[in-house]
Amino acid sequence: GKVIGAAESFEKNQSASDRTRRQAGSEEIISLDEVTGLPLHEFMETQVRKNLAKFAEDGLPFAILVIQVDGMDQFRSNRGPGVVPTILRVVAQTVENCLRPTDLFGHWSGQQFLAVLKDCKESEVASVGERIRKIVSRSKIEWWGDAFSVTCAFGGAGSGFGGSLEQFLERAEKSLQESIANGGNCVTART
Repeated sequence: GKVIGAAESFEKNQSASDRTRRQAGSEEIISLDEVTGLPLHEFMETQVRKNLAKFAEDGLPFAILVIQVDGMDQFRSNRGPGVVPTILRVVAQTVENCLRPTDLFGHWSGQQFLAVLKDCKESEVASVGERIRKIVSRSKIEWWGDAFSVTCAFGGAGSGFGGSLEQFLERAEKSLQESIANGGNCVTART
C-alpha cells in the first residue's frame, strides 16, 4: 500500500500549424499568421463550412467562439504599436492551450480569433467560453519591465440552429458585439 516509485511521461508539444494540419486531415499548405503562427481566416472559414456540412449530414454538434481582445487601441496608444504583436501572441497561446486536441483555433482578423469547438453542444458554448475567458484574464504580459493583463470579449454560436455559413457566423458576430457592448471581458452565446 506504499508508493515506492513514480513515473512521468513526456510528449512533444505540437505547434498550432501541426495541430491544425492533423485536425484538417491534410498535409496541404496552410497559410499561417506571421505573428501568432495560427491558421488564417480562409482556412478557418473552410473548417466551419465543413463542420456545418457534417452537422447537416450526421447531426454532430459543434460551436464557434469569436474572440476579440478588449482595449487594443488603448494598449497601442499607451504602450506603442509594438505591444500589439506581443498581446496577440500571448492571447493566442493561452487560448490554444485551453482547447481540446479536437478543437481548431485560428486568427480571424485584426485582433480577433476563431475557435471551432467540435462535439460541443449548444448548452456548453457559454461555459467553455467562460472557462477560457477567466484563464486569458489571468495571463500576464511582460512589456518593457511592466506586467499587465488583457481581457477578451467572446461571442459564441452553436450549430443546433442550422442555417447557412453566413447565418452561423452572423450569430456568433452578434453575440460578440453584445459582449463588447456590455464592456467586454464577458461571454455571450446564441443557441
